[in-house]
Amino acid sequence: MYGMLERRAEELRSYRALRAYGLSGYEAKAYIALAVNGPSTAKQVAELANIPYTKVYDTLSKLEAKGMAEAIPGRPMKYRAVPPSEVASVVREHLSSIASQVEGALIEELQPLYESRGAMGPISGVLRRLRDLDAALARMMGGASSRASIHLGWVDAPYLDRLIGQVRAALSRGLEVKALVSRGCLKSPRAKELVGLVEARIARSVIPVNVVVVDGSQAIFTLASMVGGRPSRRLALVISLRELVELIDEYIEMAWSSASEAPTRYRT
Repeated sequence: MYGMLERRAEELRSYRALRAYGLSGYEAKAYIALAVNGPSTAKQVAELANIPYTKVYDTLSKLEAKGMAEAIPGRPMKYRAVPPSEVASVVREHLSSIASQVEGALIEELQPLYESRGAMGPISGVLRRLRDLDAALARMMGGASSRASIHLGWVDAPYLDRLIGQVRAALSRGLEVKALVSRGCLKSPRAKELVGLVEARIARSVIPVNVVVVDGSQAIFTLASMVGGRPSRRLALVISLRELVELIDEYIEMAWSSASEAPTRYRT
């Protein structure tokens, strides 16, 4: 029985999964031996999993520390496997925590440095998730030194919620913020709220995209496919090529010059 398990252990999906999770070969085979054989002495585990006897106690101690095995007091002492379903839950929580830490560190720390070098050329980021767009807006608006221009071409309520929060923060820092808003957007209470916060003008017709430009040097260009008046898929481009940002800024200024002033009733 021992030899049969040893020959098969490395062929098991469980063995490969445990190794991918970070267990050593000895640890993976020892856990499988305990799960298959039930409570066992260190000597039995060594024989079953073909682990050198000089290594088996250290291996079992590491499994205990990882919450995958438990010692059963007695003479001789035995060890038992924590049920695989419980181990799977612990692994899931652990990997989820690691993934969140890695994602946060990469997006919050490395991505701004990556973008500042223009590593992707004119488009330094492609954002598909709303929380990534929110983080990019926060970085860009938070790093603005003098002004921000907003072009609101279509209503995206979740986007507006986040944008308005960033606008309020920017205004509290003394930033100059202005918004060019499509007349059709004024059906939205959130768009009216934005218009009431900043210097705004209303355009009869604008390109159906949402754009934020800060200091004439960075822009976030957001568009979406619409279903039933709501965005079914959103895509945002973080643009860092100065010549391209300047062209976008010039378009907003040109449209601004021919737009009408926002009604005073929207002022808060």
